[in-house]
Amino acid sequence: MCDIADPFQQASSLSAGINSRLDKALAPYTLDYQLIENSFLYRSGYYNTTIRKFLLQMDTINQAIASRLGVNRRKSYSIFMPISRFSGRVIEHLVIQSVDLSRGEIVYTIVSAS
Repeated sequence: MCDIADPFQQASSLSAGINSRLDKALAPYTLDYQLIENSFLYRSGYYNTTIRKFLLQMDTINQAIASRLGVNRRKSYSIFMPISRFSGRVIEHLVIQSVDLSRGEIVYTIVSAS
């Protein structure tokens, strides 16, 4: 949402606009809080250690979640859904080819949703 334009044209992005409206809504309560954009944490590497732990358990986690999905979605489900560098959209249907834990990289193939 940080890369989506604010439809109200009042902020630099949709998420910045949401955060601004949340700030205004909370202002009367004089709460002590700090909003941190999740995208900032991802891009800064803050989650890298945790993501590598998920990579170690990826098959187990995928199986647990996929068992609750429909047959077609189960075929291409992954807890890791990369963002397309071309469209900026989440790639939901993929097949993991390999995982390099030392580099924290996943090689995948995009498959058809049908």
